[in-house]
Amino acid sequence: MAKKLKALICDSDPGWANHYIDALESMGYEVIGVAIDAHRAVESALYAKPDVVVTSLYLPFPSDAYRMMHAISEMTGCRARFVIVSFDPQVRVLSKRNWDPKEFAKMVAGE
Repeated sequence: MAKKLKALICDSDPGWANHYIDALESMGYEVIGVAIDAHRAVESALYAKPDVVVTSLYLPFPSDAYRMMHAISEMTGCRARFVIVSFDPQVRVLSKRNWDPKEFAKMVAGE
């Protein structure tokens, strides 16, 4: 039997965390924890070494998603994929890894 991939969720909204749990479990992931802030997410990641981390872009002060992702990568040594979720219509994200100048141009133009 293949090992299930592990997912960690970091979101202070329990309703959305449950949506992510349902979606991840339907995709075959084992949800190893739900953290309500970046500090708890890093603690969970140190113990469980997730394959995927789903996080809200906006986290409760004093940390943020970027610092949390950096801490998880640096402190755990795991190479988790990070999925950042935001409802802010002004937020657009493009991965440098899959650079596409056309997609960049669309984002800048607000398309």
